[in-house]
Amino acid sequence: MARSYHVGLVSLALNVDIKWLDNLLSHYAIEGTHAGRRGVARQLGQSAVELVAVVRTLAVDLGLSVAESVRLAPILLSRGATDIGQIQLRIDVSRLRAELAQNLEEAMGLFEPARRGRPPKSSADGRRPA
Repeated sequence: MARSYHVGLVSLALNVDIKWLDNLLSHYAIEGTHAGRRGVARQLGQSAVELVAVVRTLAVDLGLSVAESVRLAPILLSRGATDIGQIQLRIDVSRLRAELAQNLEEAMGLFEPARRGRPPKSSADGRRPA
């Protein structure tokens, strides 16, 4: 089974605001994203994390529109390069994957998803379990 990552973990690993990531996932069809039901957070597969990382770089670091970044990211990931007029963009996909693996590993040590639902019932002595 392919691994999926919580949207909060991905935002931490990619150093993007969770609101930016949530808006991206709400407005664009990012392949590899598993939409959560009400009360269940979205999950991103490895391919979606890679795509979002490239979109982030194009939009935030290079200043392209998010729509153009979403259009170019899959091309860059599949071909390793693409042309925009007289400019050629290249990506080192193996380096991207290695850096993402390291960032996700570090983020896993820092990230704890918010508890959802009702709090646990009190014990017989009136205290809630830890």
